[in-house]
Amino acid sequence: MFSPAILMPLASAMLYALAALFLNAAGKAGVTGRVTTAFCNVLLALFFAQFYDWSQFPAVGQPFWPVVLLGVFFVLGQGFTILALSIGEVSIVSPVMGLKVILVNVILAVGLREALPLQVWIAAGLSTLGVAALQINPGKHKRSPHAFSAMLCAFLAAGFFAAADIVIEYWSPRLGFGLFVPPAMAVSALLALLFLLPDGAGIRSLTAKAWKILIPGGILLAGQSFLLIFAIARYQQVAQINIVYSSRGIWSVVFVWLLGHFFANVELKQGGKARGVYRLIGAVLITVAIAMAV
Repeated sequence: MFSPAILMPLASAMLYALAALFLNAAGKAGVTGRVTTAFCNVLLALFFAQFYDWSQFPAVGQPFWPVVLLGVFFVLGQGFTILALSIGEVSIVSPVMGLKVILVNVILAVGLREALPLQVWIAAGLSTLGVAALQINPGKHKRSPHAFSAMLCAFLAAGFFAAADIVIEYWSPRLGFGLFVPPAMAVSALLALLFLLPDGAGIRSLTAKAWKILIPGGILLAGQSFLLIFAIARYQQVAQINIVYSSRGIWSVVFVWLLGHFFANVELKQGGKARGVYRLIGAVLITVAIAMAV
């Protein structure tokens, strides 16, 4: 029987794939990346607020700097993700984002000097290759002139998210989950709102249709972040959890195939049979990686 440490990141991966459909459609409806980032961060802060011990308000974990550090890492990861997707193609950006699995292992092994089993390293490599294969699109041969910049931003995003995961695993048991993660998510939400200030008009100009797409998408995205963060803090298995979470590539393919027509998503029509082969290869690689992690 699968443990919650496996089921929670698996559910998170599925929610992420579903949220991506909504948020992609929201972008087409005129919702900017800043608005989406701020909205999702505020929702996530509200989700975690229930774990805060309000009888101790305004107490936070001591030392305080890890709280701020986690909030900063989380916002930077999202910011660089948005920037990468705004200047580059998903087929280039997403494989680089998959390097988060490897970066988590590198930080654990080098930064914290934590020994990891060989099978975890192999699983991390296989899942990264699987994510890359899922995103290959033979139907597009012309590379964007901003490809290198987009890949650099995606790499930085993966690095910041990997660092955030390590901070969560290391400091949660030391500071106490309730006095660490909820305040850190509040910091993240505040920073995201400040990031939104230059785009304040973007909120006022949103149509009712855009809000109907953004709200469920934001709830799903915040919900999947909630599950992932809680699993890392609670079960202290950050490397294995990230490998399972990388299955979001598989679920993205499944949901685009089953539900894409509801969102006017024609991604599967690009690349023909060759892309289907690459996606099958990617799905197999990630499945093997998850089996090794389990």
